[in-house]
Amino acid sequence: MNPLSNNKPKCLFEVRGEPAILRQLRLLNDIGIEDIVTVVGFEAEQVREAVGKRAKYIYNPYYRDSSSIYSLWRSKEEMDDNLLILNSDIVYTREFLASLLEAAKTHLLICLPINTKQPFEEIDVGVQIEGNKVTRVDKNLPKEFCYAGSVDGLFVTRESLGRLKKVMNALLKVSLSEGGIYSLKNRLASEEPLDFRDVGNTCRDFDTVEEYKRVWELFG
Repeated sequence: MNPLSNNKPKCLFEVRGEPAILRQLRLLNDIGIEDIVTVVGFEAEQVREAVGKRAKYIYNPYYRDSSSIYSLWRSKEEMDDNLLILNSDIVYTREFLASLLEAAKTHLLICLPINTKQPFEEIDVGVQIEGNKVTRVDKNLPKEFCYAGSVDGLFVTRESLGRLKKVMNALLKVSLSEGGIYSLKNRLASEEPLDFRDVGNTCRDFDTVEEYKRVWELFG
């Protein structure tokens, strides 16, 4: 994100005059979600200062050398109910949240958001669908197997928390630094295919200046 970052976490980049993480929290609160845990690492104090008492905090002291799966693992003791996992650098709409939370009402155990409207050339992490279930979540998925793009986020019911923790533990035993949340999704899907919701363009992340500009085009 250089030269825009200047040691500022991506979650504090503004969209329509509002830091991305505060936009997330506002929309979560709007639909009644207030039990929020934020795992912090890089420039943690900046995030704490911006977020204040809107969330609980867990610090990952190894953030420079560990994966996002490990950051999630640090919060495992807080996982005791239906769980919505979100990266802090994504920008989404209320419709995105509503679509994922609909999974709870229809008793889906683990639900993955996907985007069938995203052109293949823009897909970073693709998903393979077989029998109306996600069976693979992978970077550089060949076009003939790629049904849609994987969208940041994952909904897990209380009944599936044990499965989630077991898979996280298995991945971290192999490496604390390799892979991201997409690796977790892929392992879950390979062991037992996942349900999904097509959320279209209601959620986008940004890792580059160009992607940040695209977020502004969609949501700014």
